[in-house]
Amino acid sequence: MVLIRIENDTLYFLNPHREHDEEPDEIALTTADLSTRVDEESHVGYLKQVDNKDRPQSENLRDSAPAELSKSLQTLTLYEERMTAFCQNLLSLAEILAIRDSLLRPIALDLPVMMELIGETDLHSRLLLFQKQIFALFKPGEGVSPKAPDLALFYEILEDYKKLLSYHAG
Repeated sequence: MVLIRIENDTLYFLNPHREHDEEPDEIALTTADLSTRVDEESHVGYLKQVDNKDRPQSENLRDSAPAELSKSLQTLTLYEERMTAFCQNLLSLAEILAIRDSLLRPIALDLPVMMELIGETDLHSRLLLFQKQIFALFKPGEGVSPKAPDLALFYEILEDYKKLLSYHAG
């Protein structure tokens, strides 16, 4: 969730949606509404406009790219380790729900949307395939499927994503 602004008791969040659909750009929730609509533990960020000309040269975005790339690659390595463990061990529904926001959401929901937004159609289509495999784990009324997502596909996606990050950071 990305918090845009707060006015009185109302919080305004970015509502990511497709261009020209009927969805609003923002979702407005009171603090009471918010507490009933999110999990006990949720991730919320905010956007801050930065004027690069007012920043010291050492803080320019291009100058910070290698450090940010390193952080991104570390995060991807962590995702790789956690997804490997996830796929190699049959987890209960409660265990899967515990890692939903920290592992499954970034890989199955956030990353495909990012690839679509930047026009990386090949990565996007492979991520959608992997997403279907993750969603197939959850069978309504039956609990969790024992069939794990294709790790080879996941590793291939991660390698291509790392190359994409390195290309754009350098």
